[in-house]
Amino acid sequence: MLWLGIWAVWTVLALMSASQTALTLASRGQVINWMPLLVLRLSDWYTCAIFTPPLLWLARRYPLEGGVWKRHLPIHIAASIVAVLLKYAIYVPFVRAVTHANASMRQALATNILTESMFIWATIGAIHTIEFYRRYRERESLAHRLSAELSKAQLEALRAQLHPHFLFNTLNAIATLIHTDPDAADDMIARLSELLRASLQYSGDAACTLADELVLARTYADIMCRRFAERVAVEWKTPDALSSARVPAFLLQPLLENAFEHGTRLETNATTNVIVRAERVGTNLEVSVSDDGRGLSAEDLGGGIGLDNTRSRLAALYGAAASLIIGPGKDGGTIVTATIPYAG
Repeated sequence: MLWLGIWAVWTVLALMSASQTALTLASRGQVINWMPLLVLRLSDWYTCAIFTPPLLWLARRYPLEGGVWKRHLPIHIAASIVAVLLKYAIYVPFVRAVTHANASMRQALATNILTESMFIWATIGAIHTIEFYRRYRERESLAHRLSAELSKAQLEALRAQLHPHFLFNTLNAIATLIHTDPDAADDMIARLSELLRASLQYSGDAACTLADELVLARTYADIMCRRFAERVAVEWKTPDALSSARVPAFLLQPLLENAFEHGTRLETNATTNVIVRAERVGTNLEVSVSDDGRGLSAEDLGGGIGLDNTRSRLAALYGAAASLIIGPGKDGGTIVTATIPYAG
């Protein structure tokens, strides 16, 4: 396709040159012999076209850019001189054979060398422009691929850090019950195995429906409710209309973990109410977990490992279109709200 395009360009130039010559002859009242005219013009331009491949190779091997153009420019000057000489070494004998005229190499060079050199340099310039654009697109494509691979690596690193964090916290919870309430500990282990199996299905950038995410979140909430016995009650305000909305897998787990770890009032037997809410706000989906517990201290408002990683994960997936905000709840406690673009 590339060479067909190059051939087409040179053919168009040859036909335009032939048309200009025909117009000149017509303005002078001279007879236009189309066949010899077309043969000569085509041969004139095609003997320039044959140097396109070597000039293209030179442009790729010795580009005129950056800090190397001064070293490479003499090579292209020499190549242009050689191209002009070879062009007329081929073209002049052809003209003699076709027209039987007494054309000479010296005369052809004397009358056309500067014009022909301009055409050769126009070809060199066009090739370098095209090559520069091609290299720019390749670098741009490579940059996009590297950026995507980097984002994926970052997401996997966040996932690798988040899952052990969640696992160790859950194992600690099981350890507190294994002697005092073996049945509860056994149930927590069974549910933990369900979560771990589910986690293997999702990579760092994987998305799932909100309905599937709620299944994972409820399993985790059940584990933590067993740990805290009757001191935590979880309410789910997630409309069925949003079930098909796409969310990052395991988005809710660190938000719930924050509510359980920091919202429960360990010093009393009072029940902490945790509310999981999802709603569509304009073009965004807002998912929040709130509690009416003791709230976070000023130094805790930035979030721990789980919330920090979730914030970084959302930034890697959605950029500035997503956010994770931690703040005080309306009735005390803490609310963590994740905002992402709605997709359903």
